[in-house]
Amino acid sequence: MRYPNSSGSGDQMDAEVRGVLELEGDCLYVALDEVGERYPVLWPSGTRWDDDDQAVVTPNGEALSADDEVYGGGGYLYVDDIERLAGADAAGLARECLDNTYGEIAVVNNSDSAIGRP
Repeated sequence: MRYPNSSGSGDQMDAEVRGVLELEGDCLYVALDEVGERYPVLWPSGTRWDDDDQAVVTPNGEALSADDEVYGGGGYLYVDDIERLAGADAAGLARECLDNTYGEIAVVNNSDSAIGRP
């Protein structure tokens, strides 16, 4: 899941999106062991999946694989918010991958350097 368009001058969220990446089937999560939860991720526009390396590649070219620790800015929103931000297809994926008590999706700010390794 990713934003469909490049970042504009919109507001940025102030929460931390951090944890360890987990890949299960078609779902990529940020997992927080200290709370025992994992969140599907809405990535910035320009993020792509490298099938050969099984890695998500951020807009600035950093490849992040399962078991990598990541840190970035963003927030935690609900499926309806994902539809508003990224469209019905992204919301459908978010719904399919939802796997936490809170019903939340990790939403990375829509900028090229919003997330990476700490």
